[in-house]
Amino acid sequence: MRKYEPLFRYLCEAGDGPVEMTFEEIGRLVGGLPTSARRHPGWWSNEPVAGPHVQAEAWREAGREVIDVDLAGGQVRFSAARWLRGS
Repeated sequence: MRKYEPLFRYLCEAGDGPVEMTFEEIGRLVGGLPTSARRHPGWWSNEPVAGPHVQAEAWREAGREVIDVDLAGGQVRFSAARWLRGS
């Protein structure tokens, strides 16, 4: 998750409500997003932490999931924080 650590920190500090961000905002935090993030909704999948999408680890570890992605508008909406017992 090293590259996406700044996104994790941002989402942890964003309060408990839903968070909307543009791809540009996320890109500035993490040093740029890959082209696939702008073209493929699957890039924003909420796969389990053990899955191949290391970026998903950032929002899942912050207690969030992606609830909406607007590829044309370049925006993503993360859920309200849901802290898991023991986290």
